[in-house]
Amino acid sequence: MAALSPSAVPDAFDRFVDRDHASDLTRPEVSSIGALLEFDKPLIIVLNKADRYSPEEQAALMEKLLERVDAVGGSLARDHVVAVSAGGEVDVVERAVDGSEETVRRTRPADIGVLVVAINRLLAEEGEALDARRERAVFKMAAARLVEAEAAYRVQRSEQIIRSATRKAIIGALAAISPGTDILIQGYIGTAMTQELCRLFGATPRDLDVEEFLSLSQSRVGRALPLSLAVAGNGLKAFPGLGTVAGGLVHAVAYGLIFDALGRSLVLTLSKHGELVPEAAAKEFEEGISEHLEAGVRRVARLALEERKR
Repeated sequence: MAALSPSAVPDAFDRFVDRDHASDLTRPEVSSIGALLEFDKPLIIVLNKADRYSPEEQAALMEKLLERVDAVGGSLARDHVVAVSAGGEVDVVERAVDGSEETVRRTRPADIGVLVVAINRLLAEEGEALDARRERAVFKMAAARLVEAEAAYRVQRSEQIIRSATRKAIIGALAAISPGTDILIQGYIGTAMTQELCRLFGATPRDLDVEEFLSLSQSRVGRALPLSLAVAGNGLKAFPGLGTVAGGLVHAVAYGLIFDALGRSLVLTLSKHGELVPEAAAKEFEEGISEHLEAGVRRVARLALEERKR
């Protein structure tokens, strides 16, 4: 942080606290202050448009701001809350000699001297400690961004894993002479998808946990299959020029939908618990399957049509 002269302070201070009869902060403002306090950032709160208030009103508003900082678990010195006028434009009614009135826009001068003083005092008080605090804040921000990047990576990678497993299930269903739900859950495809999604979320389940999850899910597939067949049939009708929808294709889409729903339910459970909890994952699958079927029908139907062409 560097000391600022009045001419160096941008108009961006206009985005700080602004009230006509203010006594509180908005939620985004409280959230921003909380984030800065968490990162141990040097903090000065600026009440803008101070020219609208008397000195007594300014003092009351600044006292309220300090109370709100205390409420979110922070601590701020009173001299770190200042009131300024960032300037801008104001509408003024001018009266001509003939008595007519006209509204014109005038430039309102900035008055941010108290902010410059507060910044200079902060620098003088903190001295070399600011460098250490800045480094800690940088590391915290980097860690937070890494967590966000990890979450984004898991979203992308889980989509790839689920799509690959769904595609394999569709291929198996198209090739099956007598379609059956055991191709979905009890076979190699279901085990491989479960293990790969668990690895993605840093979970290392026992083989027994994987088997239990797939077994619990299998019992729910039987109840969900009629619904998935109906959704699959309706979804295929949305594709023009398809003609009569063959039973094998409907079954392939239905199995693909169940696999897609199974994978997405597992992702939700892993996100919540950080590990494979068989009963919780199977329950998530059962409770969310209708929503997943409806949301994924066009995507899975398109995938099945592509595979049938091949």
